[in-house]
Amino acid sequence: MAGRALRQGMRCGSIHGVVFDAYGTLLNFGVEGMNIAQQAGLTPAEANQVLSCWRQQQVASTWLRNSLDGDHYDPFTKITRDALKFSLLSCGVDIPALEADLMEGFRTASLHEDVLPFLHLISVPKAVLTNGDEAVVSDTLAKRGVEMPVLSASRACSFKPDRAVYQLACEWSSSEASSLVFVSSNAWDAFAASSFGFRVLWVNREATPRVSWPGLEPEWEVPSLVALEGSGNEGGTRTSTAAGGGKGER
Repeated sequence: MAGRALRQGMRCGSIHGVVFDAYGTLLNFGVEGMNIAQQAGLTPAEANQVLSCWRQQQVASTWLRNSLDGDHYDPFTKITRDALKFSLLSCGVDIPALEADLMEGFRTASLHEDVLPFLHLISVPKAVLTNGDEAVVSDTLAKRGVEMPVLSASRACSFKPDRAVYQLACEWSSSEASSLVFVSSNAWDAFAASSFGFRVLWVNREATPRVSWPGLEPEWEVPSLVALEGSGNEGGTRTSTAAGGGKGER
């Protein structure tokens, strides 16, 4: 099981560090975003449409920048705001205060309930590897009682899944990728990190269906971090030759 393997790896020294994705993995904006949008007058269906479009445009923008020649890098906060503007326009939502309210909610997102108990189990150095801007993510986590190094993709002037971004974790820990565990709830991130060489824990919070993707399988898959907190029959499975479709990092 994943929890037992992680504990054994930390005890015997084969795991030198644990690196977490931020949005969706540690930080949970989904419920808060729905509340903000509905308080502004949107129906649940309309709110979900806005948030889904926002997430898709945000991630698509980072991937497009990675694929273009030349310098097309923009800070993640700007990309996020531009994606929100696009989403509101595409969904026909004209509520002047909603953009500012959603951006503020994004900056002050709460933790998933399973995060703090799991962090307390980690006995090796830990860090966050995120597309997000370092100051924003550090401040958001600090307000939720989480203090650990934030490795922002901005240091590489690129975004995940660029290998230069994953390499930041190796440089932080002075370790090979195979000695680090990378934790992400985003399928595309988990599989790209596995391809890079990390030992990957995919927290499949949204029960994303898996499709065949040989060679890119995360080592473990769990529905939540709660599955790793027990010392007995914790959940979690080793993946075989299946991989999942991607959800955007938010």
